[in-house]
Amino acid sequence: MSDQTVQNIEQGAAAVKAKTYKPFALYMLLLPFMASSGFLAGKEIAQGEYNSQKMEKISKQVRVVKLKVDVPPAVVLTEAIVMPAQKADVVFEEVDIFVNRAIGDEVTSLKSIVGRKTKYGLNKGQVLVQRDLE
Repeated sequence: MSDQTVQNIEQGAAAVKAKTYKPFALYMLLLPFMASSGFLAGKEIAQGEYNSQKMEKISKQVRVVKLKVDVPPAVVLTEAIVMPAQKADVVFEEVDIFVNRAIGDEVTSLKSIVGRKTKYGLNKGQVLVQRDLE
């Protein structure tokens, strides 16, 4: 084999080695970026799960009694007023509200107000609370 042939073979081997080395170096440079982006994405997913669990706690609902019409003071709430036979005569309705909007003293059922008397005038859309009744 001549020196020319050996030199050509060595140059070809160096070229092949250089071509295989460049992609490997590129992957070694990208590896920390890929690992850190995977870590950050996992962290964001975990934070989203935590936030959704937190929102579930404050988005629970409770049933309260709400007024559909104005009610004057000193009215005795009879069963005919609280639970009328016709839909058009409805004065009170049970609705669900979020727990974080509740103040803690709301009337929770229509049956619990039958026979009680209003202390104050009550406004349409108001949530009925225990201190409004005698």
